[in-house]
Amino acid sequence: FIMVMELVSAYVGAGLSRRADDWERWILAAIHAKKVHLGPKHIASMARVQRQHLKRGSWEDIRACLNFVVAIDKNSSIGLFRKDSYYLNQALVLRLVADLLRKDSGGSLSSQAKLHLAELNAPYAFDKIAKL
Repeated sequence: FIMVMELVSAYVGAGLSRRADDWERWILAAIHAKKVHLGPKHIASMARVQRQHLKRGSWEDIRACLNFVVAIDKNSSIGLFRKDSYYLNQALVLRLVADLLRKDSGGSLSSQAKLHLAELNAPYAFDKIAKL
């Protein structure tokens, strides 16, 4: 898992988003199917990929970060926002997302993020992120 995440991080960093998307879909499907039990090392590996996405700053990159946030939250029995080891590994990413949403003067990123999280059945995540 961690090696695949390193590969995805390299693809994102190199601007090969189509290849990264394919692997990210595969990883997210495995997480949602509970085929992967996420531990702190997995969450930290995902955070590296998320930070790579956030350096690019496009809506697609923010959406990819939010997809990982929701996958982590849904994979944990008590949730990302209540499990300290998970939250600590995601804290920087969550703050970066919150900063990008705050800096969006037109509010389009915020509305897209809110809608996307609602589509993922995680509307609560927007409020948690916005409060950071």
